[in-house]
Amino acid sequence: MERHPRLQRQRRRYLVQQRRRYRLAPFAPGLPWALPLGTPLEPDLSFTLAKASAFYLRGTAANLQAKLRGFLARPCSWPSVEAMGRVFQSFHTPVTEYVVRHWQEDAFFGEQFLSGVNPVLLRRCRRLPPNFPVSEAVVAPSLGPGTSLRREMEDGRLFLADYALLEGLPTGDIGGHPQFVAAPLCLLWLDPRGRLLPVAIQLSQRPGPGSPIFGPGGGGWALAKLWVRNAHFVLHEMVTHLLHGHFLAEAFAVATHRLPAAHPVHQLLLPHLRFTFHINVLARETLLSPGGVIDQVRSPGREGTLALVARGVAALTFRELCVPEDVAERDVGDIPGYHYRDDALEIWDAIHSYVEGIVALFYAEDSEVAEDEELQEWVGEIFTYGVLGNEKSGFPSQLHSRPELVKFLTMIIFCCSARHAAVNSGQVAPGDTWGHLGTPGDTWGHLGTLGTPGDTWGQWGHLGTPGDTWGHLGTPGDTWGHLGTPGTPGDTGDTWGHLGTPGDTPGDTWGHLGTPGDTGDTWGHWGQWGHLGTPGDTWGHWGHLGTPGDTRDTWGHLGTLGTPGDTRDTWGHLGTPGTLGDTWGHLGTPGGRINQTCPSGSA
Repeated sequence: MERHPRLQRQRRRYLVQQRRRYRLAPFAPGLPWALPLGTPLEPDLSFTLAKASAFYLRGTAANLQAKLRGFLARPCSWPSVEAMGRVFQSFHTPVTEYVVRHWQEDAFFGEQFLSGVNPVLLRRCRRLPPNFPVSEAVVAPSLGPGTSLRREMEDGRLFLADYALLEGLPTGDIGGHPQFVAAPLCLLWLDPRGRLLPVAIQLSQRPGPGSPIFGPGGGGWALAKLWVRNAHFVLHEMVTHLLHGHFLAEAFAVATHRLPAAHPVHQLLLPHLRFTFHINVLARETLLSPGGVIDQVRSPGREGTLALVARGVAALTFRELCVPEDVAERDVGDIPGYHYRDDALEIWDAIHSYVEGIVALFYAEDSEVAEDEELQEWVGEIFTYGVLGNEKSGFPSQLHSRPELVKFLTMIIFCCSARHAAVNSGQVAPGDTWGHLGTPGDTWGHLGTLGTPGDTWGQWGHLGTPGDTWGHLGTPGDTWGHLGTPGTPGDTGDTWGHLGTPGDTPGDTWGHLGTPGDTGDTWGHWGQWGHLGTPGDTWGHWGHLGTPGDTRDTWGHLGTLGTPGDTRDTWGHLGTPGTLGDTWGHLGTPGGRINQTCPSGSA
């Protein structure tokens, strides 16, 4: 702290300026406060050019490839599991190859609780919850002879995944069709070979005739596992990832930026909070805006998502964000093959050791921590605006000693770096492939009750809809499916835009590729990229797409678009009305039907 009166006055004026610059406002009831919508981001808070280029272009290229190959905004259901597997011909990695081979196995299902995208949910089960009355008969085929449910529980070999936060969650409506989310309880057993295997699943928090308990080998087991995977996905994305990794990080970031730039806590945390504002502003403006991506592709919709995040805030504890306490509280310190736990503990210790050394440089005694008014105001703002003053959370509102400060700073750095990486980066491989794909609830499936007419709960089940295999995977609401109403000219629900669908209303995220005269897309006719399919429009070096007879384009005869029977183009009949076999799916060609129907037998 400054000791000279003039320097103290200067520092106070600076703090007033910082508080005006970094304001906090509620985004939605029950959520951590954030920068107000519309706050302009200064260059030092925004993505660098290199990061922005990688962020936008890499994602655009991958998703455009999927779109053009018919994997996004599909107008019909997947005809088979094998057809879904063709996704991996485009996104082929050793991980996806492994997942395709093993995703139906119980051992792989259990492994995802330890090494998947949400490795912080599982806890040891010493006593069954009263709302999960698992019987010996259900688990006996899995446990085998010579043991029992009670004995395995006493030996600490049973574990529970509880999705109670999802019970009664509001769900969305996509294209006039209601969506569904289960709130399962899943019991897993650590077998003598060290494999974590599911042995009982109940798809509701309320037991009874309408909420049976499924066991391996019984009818509906595969479908029950899919519902658990969907619940796992919803809880992961909205609580473990969005709340813990983004919304809390923004509360940390705002409070830290409101500290003097010379304060040691500001200097220590600044590198770990970089880009937090930019990515969160994008999330609020695109994912969580009314009618945005969440409303279009997630079963809870925007209303359910915000309600779930608010529940997550109310249930949040300081201990669950501190790795040693979290591992101890969930009683998972001895599960073999739990690599997240092992790595997280090592990283936590390394961060803790580093922070301890930094704190010792600036605070010689515990009393110096307690007397630092700026520090106390900083932690108080996090308590008030981050966890909304919830005393049951265990978050401190004041810091009284150096160990308390070290632990709090370690938690922030770990959550904004290693923990976020663990729950975010895993989506690139199994998370957004077979880890999440095929999870009903982002589909049309009716959870319902057994015995409902048309509901057979067979191998893949008719999720309440007669004749529906895989719960309409590939139709509206599905992660890969129609974001909007299939086959309807002018449909605006498609996140990536209706490629080549004339008459489509402006406003989708990436713009209407090939929509003549469209002026409403986000990129402003793709900015420097130009109007695909708009006669006379130029792509700079790319040439005049959509100009009949134009041969100046780089790709070679992309010009003669719209000429029936043209075979000169490199990419295969771009613009040949009515042809269903071209690679790019009639970009900008009236009559191209890639977004209207699926060819027989196609994926």
